[in-house]
Amino acid sequence: MSNKTTKIQLTTYNQFGEFHFYVSREEVQTYLDDRMINIDIDDFLDECTSNDTRKLFDWIKESSKLKSLE
Repeated sequence: MSNKTTKIQLTTYNQFGEFHFYVSREEVQTYLDDRMINIDIDDFLDECTSNDTRKLFDWIKESSKLKSLE
């Protein structure tokens, strides 16, 4: 069995149009916890809008910047 984390493909947008990005379940759960969003990961993934995925993408970018400063 592989230890590689399965990534989930999500779609969001920027000024140039739609694009895909990949996220792990752990990243989604951390995002939900950080934002105090009380919803199951699967429910979030099933019901998320393009605005929701954009907020998640922006949060991941910001988190990456903060980690690189540590």
